[in-house]
Amino acid sequence: MHSTSGIIMARDLVAAEILFLDEILAKGITVLDGKSVRVIGRLTSHNAHSCEATLSDPKGKETVYIDTTLLEPFEGVHVGGLYQVIGEIRTHSSVPGMILQARVVVCVDGIDVAMYHHAVGIQRKYFEQRGSELNINAGTVYSPD
Repeated sequence: MHSTSGIIMARDLVAAEILFLDEILAKGITVLDGKSVRVIGRLTSHNAHSCEATLSDPKGKETVYIDTTLLEPFEGVHVGGLYQVIGEIRTHSSVPGMILQARVVVCVDGIDVAMYHHAVGIQRKYFEQRGSELNINAGTVYSPD
């Protein structure tokens, strides 16, 4: 990625992969370092002065640290709210493991989390089927009759 002073340039951004917090933690930093991800979770803490926040899965089992440097002042945020965060996974000296450097945060209070999980599962299945179809069709040559 091309960047200036650690800031990600718009031309370098790729579509963020939809992941759940437990998947982020299971895959780990070695797989996800530098990858763009999109995740939803409950905001469990936010400190505007240190540009840090934590996001937990709605069940409260998994937590990921969020770097909000690119978003501060992050007005209207409320701890306990449900948020969708888009950003890049990074390592950070102050946090063991990984941190999500947020570039977009959207409040999604009221979303049906179970339905969201179900919809993501359907989308993944569709893309998996479509990908295998594209791989099969990539080997065929079109010839008009």
